[in-house]
Amino acid sequence: MKKSLPELWAVSNKSHRITMYHVPVLAELAVQYLVTNSDGVYIDGTLGGGGHSALILDKLSRNGLVIGIDQDEDAVRFCKSRFADETRIKIVHENTEHMSRILQEINIDAVDGVLLDLGISSHQIDEGARGFSFREDGPLDMRMDLRTVASALDIVSTATAEELTSIIKRYGEERFAYQISKRIVQRRTERAIDTTDALKHVVLEVVKGPNAMKSVARVFQALRIAVNRELDVLDEILEATYASLKVGGRCVVISYHSLEDRKVKQFLKQEAPVQNEIDRLYNATAPGLFNLITRSAIQPDEDEVQRNNRARSARLRAAEKAV
Repeated sequence: MKKSLPELWAVSNKSHRITMYHVPVLAELAVQYLVTNSDGVYIDGTLGGGGHSALILDKLSRNGLVIGIDQDEDAVRFCKSRFADETRIKIVHENTEHMSRILQEINIDAVDGVLLDLGISSHQIDEGARGFSFREDGPLDMRMDLRTVASALDIVSTATAEELTSIIKRYGEERFAYQISKRIVQRRTERAIDTTDALKHVVLEVVKGPNAMKSVARVFQALRIAVNRELDVLDEILEATYASLKVGGRCVVISYHSLEDRKVKQFLKQEAPVQNEIDRLYNATAPGLFNLITRSAIQPDEDEVQRNNRARSARLRAAEKAV
């Protein structure tokens, strides 16, 4: 029997605390852009609680297939339970940058669409033991894939002030990156900065005033991106997406900060390499890799933001593989 599709999905972790997977942002629109073939094969490259996958499945016939990929063990475990009776979905515990290898292993040459909902899930934020959020105290971890070795604690404990400044400035776009980094290095000689609360308080020693918590948020974002190599991995994922799509297949990407969105925008507007020597000689214009479906990023309307605060910073871009 098909399971119901509530807007929030509870999941129990090892401590038996109940947390929630987020309501998918721009979900109906994303799936509307994505699914063009009810018998097709679609990748949900950021499976999470399975919200987008469930909506994709609703659009597919009994011959369609969803491949749900996530590096987070909690998400994989939850979705295997949620979709236990669903034969049209294959769930893979892996980083989406390995999309091409995953398809090869299940003997699929190319897919009809790829959906990427980037960033961090509400479940990861709400689960204090994962160390992603400054809202609750917890160990300074921030690993999306717990099989990886380096955590935020390793960076905060061992990076030089110059390395920390580079991370916080590049990935957090924080104006006080240098001062915060110097204070982290100073404080860690006095006591371990091994919890989210400890790191938050170090930042607040440096940044004062009504916008101080925004600086805290930017520092946490920067460390999370560094720990999980998010922007480097995004480059790999976008390349794998192009390689995995059929010509005419669609790519839909939802991003949550300017660093991600900029990369997605540049990739979707990228030109194909000129193959013909005569065309190259005469400076012929190469076709784009994609035909843009959305000319600019689509943002949620006010109603969706009111219902779901996470939607506030979302940007959706959609394109169709051209060559």
